[in-house]
Amino acid sequence: MGWLEGILEFLRHGPRGGGKLDMNALFQGGMDSGAVDKTKAIKEINSLIKWQTARKKWHQDKTRQKMASGDDSDNMMGGIGGFKTSDFGLNEVCVSTGLMAVHDY
Repeated sequence: MGWLEGILEFLRHGPRGGGKLDMNALFQGGMDSGAVDKTKAIKEINSLIKWQTARKKWHQDKTRQKMASGDDSDNMMGGIGGFKTSDFGLNEVCVSTGLMAVHDY
């Protein structure tokens, strides 16, 4: 997780002491140098956007379905709409006893 967080931090803020990354300038530089094929890059970017949009819709539909079901028979907290503490990465035993636990995933 630390490695992934480091990558995300780099993408958000750029290299240390070097300022933020300008993705448009990087893309243009790649095209200018011939390292990036604009048509292929745009096709792949659009494919990723389509996949992410479908994934987000699936997640929203799943959440809506859970909320509509009203089945919380296996929810130790007696929560709402069929949500379980595990849906949020929480340990049911710790939550049901009132203890908070930090997990290293």
